[in-house]
Amino acid sequence: FPSHDILLTIPFGSDTANIKIFVRAINQNGIADPTPAGLTFPVRNTPPVIEFDFSAGQKITSFPAFRLSWVPRDIDGEGDISNIQIAFNDTNNLVSLPANVTATSFVGERVNGTFTGSYQLFNNTQTLPFAQKASGGVFNDTNTIYLRCVDRSGSPSQWVSTKLYIRRPQNGILFITDYVSNSNKNITTNFYSNRINNLGAIVTGK
Repeated sequence: FPSHDILLTIPFGSDTANIKIFVRAINQNGIADPTPAGLTFPVRNTPPVIEFDFSAGQKITSFPAFRLSWVPRDIDGEGDISNIQIAFNDTNNLVSLPANVTATSFVGERVNGTFTGSYQLFNNTQTLPFAQKASGGVFNDTNTIYLRCVDRSGSPSQWVSTKLYIRRPQNGILFITDYVSNSNKNITTNFYSNRINNLGAIVTGK
């Protein structure tokens, strides 16, 4: 007889369930066994886990333009993860991202030339910002960025966090260097620094 996989679904908001499976025979005339056999399966959901991915390096200071990556895991299957949640300084002020997002670029929002403390989110390799912004960021101070994931039953992982000191830019030009290799770094940095200085801006944090 062919075998079939059965998905046992736990009710949303619960981490356990007693699920009863019934099986019955049907003859060639379509008549079914009126007393099918049944077996109860106790099922427990395992909460997912998540961690930041700093394999490319971890920043401790940044201007309001940076990128974070993470790795979610769920022993019940990666498809069991429902969404990713991220928050600045306060977990009550979170943003929910799709489950397939594993990296986000944070770009500081400016209104009338002033940074607001909110961030546009560019998920994975997207060039258009996510519909919801992250808010609650502070400047010239250390920010705590919280992260967790939630599975399809509504069970969340533990919050994990990283700290980042975010500096407020002093002018309207933000030049970002993020070299993995030191090859030609000084030549390239000096080239752009001179061009920016010619515009009357001051280059800091080289």
